[in-house]
Amino acid sequence: MGDYLPSIDFGSSETVEFVTVGGYHICALLFGGEVKCWGGAQYGKIGYENSSDKGDDAGEMGDSLPYVNFGTSVPDIAIIRLTTNFGCVIFTSGDMKCWARNNMGQLGYEDQSDRGASANTMGNYLQIVDVGSGRTVLDMAGGDSFMCALIDIFQIKCWGKNNIGQSGYGDSVQRGDGSGEMGDSLDYVSLGTITIYISYLFCGDVFCCAMFSNDALKCWGDNSYGQLGQQHTLTIGDDTGEMGDYLPIIDLGDVPEYQHCFEMGTLSPTLTYHPSISPTFFVEPSCKSDISGSFLISKSNFDHLKSSFLGYEHNCVVLRNHRVKCFGSGNQGFLLIPNFVIISCNRPTWIRLIG
Repeated sequence: MGDYLPSIDFGSSETVEFVTVGGYHICALLFGGEVKCWGGAQYGKIGYENSSDKGDDAGEMGDSLPYVNFGTSVPDIAIIRLTTNFGCVIFTSGDMKCWARNNMGQLGYEDQSDRGASANTMGNYLQIVDVGSGRTVLDMAGGDSFMCALIDIFQIKCWGKNNIGQSGYGDSVQRGDGSGEMGDSLDYVSLGTITIYISYLFCGDVFCCAMFSNDALKCWGDNSYGQLGQQHTLTIGDDTGEMGDYLPIIDLGDVPEYQHCFEMGTLSPTLTYHPSISPTFFVEPSCKSDISGSFLISKSNFDHLKSSFLGYEHNCVVLRNHRVKCFGSGNQGFLLIPNFVIISCNRPTWIRLIG
């Protein structure tokens, strides 16, 4: 380790903007908007239209490692996410493509055919996921063989494996693997009559959480270890009367009112992609510039949640007083401070779960 551990060679003049880790494979989003992947190639997880692992033999990295082909004349990639057995990208246009394992319709192509392991399945052959007429994707999060997308009207759609309510439709029906299940036919997940928009979406192995613009947090799916924060271990989202207004906001306690600066990236009156820190930031019209590159946002007493990060069976939130609260599985010390790292990025503080 230390100085003996070499840096990964991405190629001449290549610099990395963001790295995402899946099941025995890794993908890097480069500053030119391209993607390179290496590691295990099962199911086409690294997207090179073959089953050959990369990175385990000499001459496979650096300039010898090609870009993953997502098609010609496509916009730059803004966001990339990997799960254990599949991955998805969002382009700056808001279009979304997914590849690799698709045994439960997790790619959203209304079939169960894998993509990325055989010829003519990537590039222009890889379709845009249909999330509805005229709709685009702001962000996404996936778990064990399912995917959820935050749509541009600040609502969520989910598809793929749904054996325990992780898709949030009040049933255990699998979606995305059959004809007529995507696009306008795929309903939005009902999270209640809250009139504010959803600003962030997070998923663990078989559960998800949505954070609203007033920082309220709602979670659904598997709750075997209390990771949904409802002080019980009952599954939520696989039966009627569990979602929408029936789904309670998680009680995280109150903190005093104060103001907070968010680092922005490219300034915009509505939102801006910043995938190297967090996929989306939302700016209220009343925000005023504090210093160059930042916006000052007034917060109410209830606006106490800063961000949330989900592990395999546990959940941690960062409060606006920079304190952390965790709930869910305590196996292997997942809820203890040494098992996560607080990362300071100027004014914001982000938490990355290790377990």
